[in-house]
Order: sequence, then structure tokens, then C-alpha cells
Amino acid sequence: MARTSQGTDREKEAEPSRPAAKSLYLASSWKRVGAYLLDAIGASLPVWIGLDAVVLALVLAIGYWAWSFCIYDKGQSPAKQLLGLRVIEVSTRRCVNWGSMAEREFLMKGVVVEAVVSFLVIKTDASPLVAAIFVLIMLAWFLTNLAMLFLAERHRTAWDMVLGTMVIDDPDGEFDPRRWAKRRRQASRRSRQRAR
Repeated sequence: MARTSQGTDREKEAEPSRPAAKSLYLASSWKRVGAYLLDAIGASLPVWIGLDAVVLALVLAIGYWAWSFCIYDKGQSPAKQLLGLRVIEVSTRRCVNWGSMAEREFLMKGVVVEAVVSFLVIKTDASPLVAAIFVLIMLAWFLTNLAMLFLAERHRTAWDMVLGTMVIDDPDGEFDPRRWAKRRRQASRRSRQRAR
């Protein structure tokens, strides 16, 4: 079945335009450092509180991770949401999906690893050598990415380069995928009404 030029025009009308590249504002290096530190504190705060307050620590940990899992599909971590930042794909300029965000936060950034290392160093009787090695590895990873934030193009860290992402300043939610889904539905509805 061949498409008419009218059908193609209607489809073009139905698709809302995406934000222009010029409306893309990179997140500042300092704002990204703040987001990283807030996420690290949020992920490891229950460990720092200590086992004396196990219930409080458990509630905080569950709350933080539940919040994280609920907003990953918007390309945000809890700290990024508080600071108005969003993770997008470099190639498509679209918000990353839930899986990419989880991979970025868990595997690449090592927030979970930081929490485990904090626990090992602070709350166990690990040998000083083992504790020092863990701390040095995490410190080297953090300092490498901190340097990349200030020196690399588009303030991209190692995990951004590996995953093909960048962090933008999006305080108004222009790149929120839920917002774009709503606009597509509205445009589709309008085009169906015009077709009648």
C-alpha cells in the first residue's frame, strides 16, 4: 500500500519537534561533582550511621534505592533530580532508558561498590592493608573521573564515554521522556481528529 503525500504530511504534523541542539545546556562540572557526592552519600549514609541504628539505616537505604529505581527511566538519579540534571545519549540527544541508567549508576559509577567499601573499611575488622587498597582504588577512580569532568570535552567522565552519554542541565524538564510521550499522544489525537 503506497503512502500518499497527505498521509506523510499528517505524520509529520503528529510528531512534535524535539528541542533544538542549541537549547542543550551541558551541566557544569561543579554541579556534576555535587550530584556525584550526593548520590555517594545517599547510597552509603546507612553504613555511616552504623549498625547501632539498623532499622533507620535499613529504611534510609530502601528509600534511597526505591527512589532511584523509580526515576531511572527519566535519566536521573536522586541527586540529579534534586539538581535539575539529566543523562542523555550523545548520538540521539534523547534521555537514556532505565537499563542504561541502572548500568551507569551501578556498574560504571560504582555507587554500590562505594557503599560496600565504606562498610568494609568502617564496620569490619578488615586488615589495614586490605582497607587501604580498597580506599586507594576508589580514590583513584574518583580522582580520574573528577579530572575528566574538568578536562574532557562536554565534561564527560569515563562512564559517560563508555556508555555514550552526557549530562545536561534540564531544570525545566525539556528532555523528560514522559513529557515527550504525552506530547506525542496529544499530537496523535489532534491528527486523528483532523482526519475525521
